[in-house]
Amino acid sequence: MKIVSSALLAAGAILMSGCASPTSTGPAAQTDKPAVERKTVEMEANSTAEQTEQIKKSMDNWRQDGWNVSSISAPHSLPDGRIQWSAQLFRTVAAASAGGYDDRRIAAIQRGQTTGQQLVAWFGPPASREMSPDGRAHLSWIFGRGTDGGTGDSGVINVNLSTNGTVAAYSARRSPK
Repeated sequence: MKIVSSALLAAGAILMSGCASPTSTGPAAQTDKPAVERKTVEMEANSTAEQTEQIKKSMDNWRQDGWNVSSISAPHSLPDGRIQWSAQLFRTVAAASAGGYDDRRIAAIQRGQTTGQQLVAWFGPPASREMSPDGRAHLSWIFGRGTDGGTGDSGVINVNLSTNGTVAAYSARRSPK
């Protein structure tokens, strides 16, 4: 029996409005290709309402951890009546040449003043860039520990830009050494 649920439609709407794709700009991005990590997450719920809530929560958590959703499978019924589906995730690890995670640069970010262009100048091209229909944007940087002897730490920076291109909100997390 095939289930057509509002949760799947909601997930599709979320993906279409917030699906990220890696971006690259300029010659440096062509020579320093970021590594891509992928994983599949299997999920289950007791109802379509629970499925919808679980998808929303999971997508927020994945985004905070630097993951992007490439696809969500169609849900199918299990013999006990629960619903099962899976999500395909990916994230890019920025090249070590981006300088690494830097608390001093992050401390310079000011809501309503710092622009997206300034962030790109400070941290390099984002690992992902999401645009919403209303003109807001979400940028993510993922810094892996460099293997080239660099001093930069690893971590994740997520930034929401307002419609005028300035920082509306941001979060930053340094990974343990």
